[in-house]
Amino acid sequence: MSSVHDRQPRHTVSLRAQLRDASSWHEVAICNVSRQGLMLKGESVPARGTFVEIQRGQLRIVGQVRWSRGARCGVRSRDPIDLSSLGIGCASAPRISPDLIKTIVTVRQPDAIDLAAQSRRASQVFNLVLGAALALSGAYLVANLVSSTLAGPAERIHESLAGH
Repeated sequence: MSSVHDRQPRHTVSLRAQLRDASSWHEVAICNVSRQGLMLKGESVPARGTFVEIQRGQLRIVGQVRWSRGARCGVRSRDPIDLSSLGIGCASAPRISPDLIKTIVTVRQPDAIDLAAQSRRASQVFNLVLGAALALSGAYLVANLVSSTLAGPAERIHESLAGH
């Protein structure tokens, strides 16, 4: 009897495969895999207890569905799974050409929504700076007006007090 502690290490993957149950073939994705089984995701996954065949390229895995919930199921394989045939944990994993990497890994270009958000932020900062500059200019003009308006009377008061 196996326990949770006897579980084989899982390798997270995202691989397309075909699954055949008693009725037909279905497109599935392999989400994780160990030497004893794998987790599949698909639109139509078989019920617990169903015997299935999973095919990916030349690799064929025969097993039984141990659990099934929603669009996912877990399959225990009849024979140990050759992880190296899936390119997992081995030196002989398929080599990927640099051109393919350039095709797969592309620099994300900002989309229209990102550009609009950046433009909004820039305009908000500009409006804030412009508003602050206008407020300071207005305060300077008011201070000059008050100073020039009060300068005449203040000078007369000063002269009156100096003459007495």
